[in-house]
Amino acid sequence: MNIRNALLGLLSLAGMLSGCSTVVHNYAWAAYPVDPVLVRTDAAALHGKKVAVSYRDNDSASVMIGQINNHQYFGSNEQLAEAVSIQLSDELRRLGMSISAGGSKTLNLRVSHPTTEQGAWVVRAHMRIMVETGDGYVFEKAISNATPGTIPRAFNGAVNLAVVDILNDARIAAYLGAD
Repeated sequence: MNIRNALLGLLSLAGMLSGCSTVVHNYAWAAYPVDPVLVRTDAAALHGKKVAVSYRDNDSASVMIGQINNHQYFGSNEQLAEAVSIQLSDELRRLGMSISAGGSKTLNLRVSHPTTEQGAWVVRAHMRIMVETGDGYVFEKAISNATPGTIPRAFNGAVNLAVVDILNDARIAAYLGAD
């Protein structure tokens, strides 16, 4: 009887410990298509123009960007800036621009302060974006996206919203469309 109780106790302890262990996830961006209806930029003004999109000067250190129960998610400012850069470049191509390192126009992206908060049935991702144009204009905005899904989905949506906000900024659109 004592052996049976000891085994049950060990099994219970093992079960409790495995339920309390931390599960670490590394954020991997997945693109969410931008709805063209949300983009107010005039594609005709951008057609044929060249732009260089970069994301230098972002911190590459992996930090915890969120946690749900015992699941911790890690990512970096550089990772998020690269995601914004890729999706922004794709949207600019869709609008008729050519993406080139030697483009006459430049956009440098920075992302900072990625955090999450968990509410009832929702995860909200927050991050700050900054875009500097080649003529010195700086666009800065706090981005927030809520989803009933997971932390990666919340950040994927935040990247999407950042791209829409960048494209809809009147000064960035005028800069990209100017000759």
